[in-house]
Amino acid sequence: MRRFLGGCLLLFLGGCASPVLHVPEKPSQYAQWQQDRVHAWRNHPEWAVHGRVLLQFSGRSHRAGFFWEKKLSGQSLSLNGAPGMGIFQIAESAEGASLTHGREQIKAPTINALLRRQLGWEMDMDSLQKWIWGVVESPRHVAFDQAGQLAWIETEEWVLEYSDYRRVGKLIMPFRIDARNESRKHRVLIKLNRWVLHD
Repeated sequence: MRRFLGGCLLLFLGGCASPVLHVPEKPSQYAQWQQDRVHAWRNHPEWAVHGRVLLQFSGRSHRAGFFWEKKLSGQSLSLNGAPGMGIFQIAESAEGASLTHGREQIKAPTINALLRRQLGWEMDMDSLQKWIWGVVESPRHVAFDQAGQLAWIETEEWVLEYSDYRRVGKLIMPFRIDARNESRKHRVLIKLNRWVLHD
């Protein structure tokens, strides 16, 4: 059953103009921007996003629509890809994580372990959560767009490009995140359709 679901997931997950970038002259500019993002993220522990994701790893490309909801009690992720594959429901709580597809269910200690086992994906969901909020730790280089929003950031392993910022409540949130790890030939492209921030 694990091989079947793993194969299903791999099958199932199957251009913007360049912005004018501004490299901050002082590290304090990015530090202030990051402080504001961390503050917003921590003030909204419950949120949801809806969109599409492109994953490229191990020489393969996988696309899927998704709905990701984060709550104080845990998180859930619904994946919907190729016609006829159905919906994969992934949930995580203090008791562990589970993946449900039709009548089949697989459990693991964490959502990261579940995705790694079934998808071979080493991406940490906690890091992905920070990425969509624009919270990126230990950057080497950063650049902002003309509106003062984060547009490009380089870490030790990843280069992330942010664009398509829109207002969500009182916040300005990115709706497109393109993350690349050239050394491992990995890419995570996220295009969001909707942000929901719970008070």
